[in-house]
Amino acid sequence: MFKRITEVGKRVLVSLTAIGLIAISTVGLPAQASAQSSSCTYIPYKDDLVPLVSLWSQDRLDNLTAATLESKQGGWDAGYEGIRYEGWIYANPHPGTIPLFSFWSQGNLDNLTVATPESQKSALDAGYTMTRLEGWVLAKPSEGTTALLSYWSEDRTDQYLVGTGTGQKGAIDAGYVEYNLEGYAYMDSTAECGSVRID
Repeated sequence: MFKRITEVGKRVLVSLTAIGLIAISTVGLPAQASAQSSSCTYIPYKDDLVPLVSLWSQDRLDNLTAATLESKQGGWDAGYEGIRYEGWIYANPHPGTIPLFSFWSQGNLDNLTVATPESQKSALDAGYTMTRLEGWVLAKPSEGTTALLSYWSEDRTDQYLVGTGTGQKGAIDAGYVEYNLEGYAYMDSTAECGSVRID
């Protein structure tokens, strides 16, 4: 299970034992520093943020990007392993956000996570079934956000939604091609600037 993080201004270690993944948020600020530091980004509705997590199945050669406990648990139960946080999104709708949906193709054994109407239509046209609402992403960039990019591998018939440079490099190195910008998420580093809920 993900553990809740509520401490600010100290080094926090989050053990993600359920997926065998360790994430370290290194705050390391001097005692007199606070969340009001100029390096911190103001995030409206920060208490409603949840992590967007990448998971991978070697058996299926499939990437799964999920934010809900149901999707993450489904991945773990199917043998997926956690890779990294791709960003932080809202669990509920807020001004300037659009919904992020997960889809499934039994024929391709592929999970697909998208937000734009164009990507949703493409998924439905290709025979994918919408499985659930994962959360809400920003429609436009703002300070402290990262682009959520969709990549596709024809060889693997696999879609991959990434928000990190590491994720982009991994996708490109594996032969994936970028095909759409789905929205924006807050970067993982914003967790260092205040209390963030992790589910």
